Amino acid sequence: MADRGRISTLAHFAERFAASSVPGVAALAEAPFATQLTLRARPGSPVAAAVAERLGGPLPTEPNTAWCGPGLDVLWLGPDEWLVVAPEHAAVDLELALARTGATVVDVSAQRTIVDLTGAAAAEVLA
Repeated sequence: MADRGRISTLAHFAERFAASSVPGVAALAEAPFATQLTLRARPGSPVAAAVAERLGGPLPTEPNTAWCGPGLDVLWLGPDEWLVVAPEHAAVDLELALARTGATVVDVSAQRTIVDLTGAAAAEVLA
């Protein structure tokens, strides 16, 4: 049987996204197949410090904040929970590296996709 490849969650919206986009003003596009890991650790703990060292940057500890580093983003979800977003090819290595710190790590990539909203009016469109 031939490999048909994967189809992203919003692939059927690609033409609509493109048609509704106004360059420089607001544009929508799917960024499919990213690695998305839910990470849990107690802030300020040795485990959280080990995670931050492995990621190369701090775990955000304030609501609605994120840390964006080379090749990954870490988004605050709750007092002891983060979402780590990285390129697709990083899934296994990143999950193993983080699990070795003692943090709880769950790959949630298959249940989510990313929609990029860009342009000068992105915040207004989102609101």
